[in-house]
Amino acid sequence: MAGRYAVPEDGERLSDGFKHEQMFVLNAPDTDRFRALTGDSGLFLTDVGFYPDAAGHYRARPAGSSAAILLYVRKGRGIVQIPERTVRLSADEALVIPPGTPHIYFADREEPWSLFWVHAGGAALSGYLTSSGKRKLTGPGAAQRMEMYFEMIFQTLQEGLTDGNFRYLDRLLQTVFAEVFWREEADRTAGSNPVVSQIIRYFYRNLGRMLTLADLSEETGLSVSRISALFRKYTGSAPLVFFTRLKMERACYLLRTSTMNVGEVAQELGFADPYYFSRVFTRVVGQSPRAYRSSPV
Repeated sequence: MAGRYAVPEDGERLSDGFKHEQMFVLNAPDTDRFRALTGDSGLFLTDVGFYPDAAGHYRARPAGSSAAILLYVRKGRGIVQIPERTVRLSADEALVIPPGTPHIYFADREEPWSLFWVHAGGAALSGYLTSSGKRKLTGPGAAQRMEMYFEMIFQTLQEGLTDGNFRYLDRLLQTVFAEVFWREEADRTAGSNPVVSQIIRYFYRNLGRMLTLADLSEETGLSVSRISALFRKYTGSAPLVFFTRLKMERACYLLRTSTMNVGEVAQELGFADPYYFSRVFTRVVGQSPRAYRSSPV
């Protein structure tokens, strides 16, 4: 698997331990339970993580992995070596290493990657492995969506390894893979924007509040008009409309996987009036909270 890119020296090689990293590794019994719940049409994960500014990152698996490995570079660069091929990944590029494929991958020395990664298996994998090679995610909001999906994965794992959470993670994983392989973007020239990413992370930290544009201005140090313009450019949505959709995604999750009643879900998401919450949910989702909870998965 030798390529023209220099493999890091032994002293530089780190498999993990990066500042501010996020990582979850399921044990064998939980992995088996997750696999069983996905049945013959889903995806399950065994490991998932995010390594920011991962200088010295290096992994080598001469026999490959039993799972498929999705690598998504948020910024920086890195190199992946697989039999007969060396692939250089840059910001907002993704690659899937199929199960059983020998590989080495490592961060670029001058500009080390910030890397989202997940090890996944399941019957649905075959539908995502028919297209080989790296994929570039360049459409409006693509980077923000991927960050959002991974943040939802991390948050769900933190909340507990319940059957309901595993089923929800199955859907999230399929969304991540579909974003990489199937989504067609209308505009391939637009990039991502760090301010928009900052605001989306801020949204996630504050799903239980009713934020205003003034709050976003205080968080970013930019004017309300500048924030609104940037957000529309890179996501196609007004900031608070986007925030409301995130709240309703969270509401859907809580309605499916918890025993909280509608009023409790409303309160969890910062709505003082459960009737107003129900109206917003119905407008965004297309059915009432109670109808959504009782509808087939």
